[in-house]
Amino acid sequence: MRILLFLVLTFAAPNIALADPCIDNIPSRLQAALRQRFTDERLPVATDSAEENQLAAKKEGKCLLEARMDLDGDGRKDFVLLMPSAKHPKEYRLVVAFQRSNGWHLMTIEKDLGYEFATLAIDPAPPGLYVHTDAFAFVPSPREVERFHAKHSGFYLGIVEGAADAYFLNKGHWLHVHSID
Repeated sequence: MRILLFLVLTFAAPNIALADPCIDNIPSRLQAALRQRFTDERLPVATDSAEENQLAAKKEGKCLLEARMDLDGDGRKDFVLLMPSAKHPKEYRLVVAFQRSNGWHLMTIEKDLGYEFATLAIDPAPPGLYVHTDAFAFVPSPREVERFHAKHSGFYLGIVEGAADAYFLNKGHWLHVHSID
């Protein structure tokens, strides 16, 4: 019996792929659509995050660089993910993938936001009222609002244990509120 177990493990070992929570969470059809559409970027992997941030995420079996929630209120789970540049290590693209009956509708929200990629995380933001932080005066950037009452889920994009903006789809456009500092 031990010999049989040894043989099974020996011959199976080369075929065992290392699991990555970022890749594993993305459906295969969405992976293919993302690779086809965004040829200058690649899919995120857990090691794209700073080492200290990976530890907490690994315990939960999640990826800091993506989240899944219903962003447009149609009852289907959509994806938000950060895709790092395949050529330039500090550049990336923030992408939303809307799940549709005929496949995935992909949309770029931002590109190269000026933050260190390894420190970023995406988290779901539930419906509700979002208000600009009191930490500093409101000086709006494009598509930034001081307050927003979200009817549907959105997402936070920010620095792990730091500042974050809450993003929401509103009448076909993306708005964001700098709600955490």
